Amino acid sequence: MKDHEKRELINKLRDIAVQFAHTQQLRQRIAEVVLDALAEHEKEQEPVAYDVQKALYRAYVLGQKYWADADSESYSRNKRADKHRQDFETLCEEALFCTAPPRREWQGLTDEEKETAYDLADMDVGDGIAWVDAKLKEKNRG
Repeated sequence: MKDHEKRELINKLRDIAVQFAHTQQLRQRIAEVVLDALAEHEKEQEPVAYDVQKALYRAYVLGQKYWADADSESYSRNKRADKHRQDFETLCEEALFCTAPPRREWQGLTDEEKETAYDLADMDVGDGIAWVDAKLKEKNRG
């Protein structure tokens, strides 16, 4: 993080401390700014880790919003809690989709390998099955 970015961050934190000094929002507001700054810094370092951190941060913020609204006695805030929960579930689905390893296409036997399997099966079915099993594992496990 560059010096001017540190100064800007400190100024933002000071402004938040003054504005939300005696409120329950202070911790959440500070966390948002700090986590955003950390995420931006790490984004430059490692793109995949940044995506994971960003998802965790969003999950944290949604959790804070959910509990703030769910604990309220206001009906409208309780309805907003349901929306936060749906947003969290969507985030989980997106995060799983982004971090799942790419699926490889199944590799079957070539015609030549099938002939070898038939020849082995003619001699001994167990040997043919074992050969096919080993060959498919070799081709599909990389």
